[in-house]
Amino acid sequence: MAQEQEMAILLISMLATYAVLLLCSRRYREGTRQMFRLEKSSLRVLLENPLAVLAHLLSFFMPLYLMGLL
Repeated sequence: MAQEQEMAILLISMLATYAVLLLCSRRYREGTRQMFRLEKSSLRVLLENPLAVLAHLLSFFMPLYLMGLL
């Protein structure tokens, strides 16, 4: 498979996962809604909760690394 196809599959699977979570989990929906309402800057979130930011970044980069795209 070409690298572009692998990247497309990865992005589609990530979006599908978010869509399923938003559709099936009321708690996830409410948490997402609340997070967007807070309108915090990325720097402020990083300062308040660095572990959550690290986990968020790893959740994106680890699949890319494991697929050999990085």
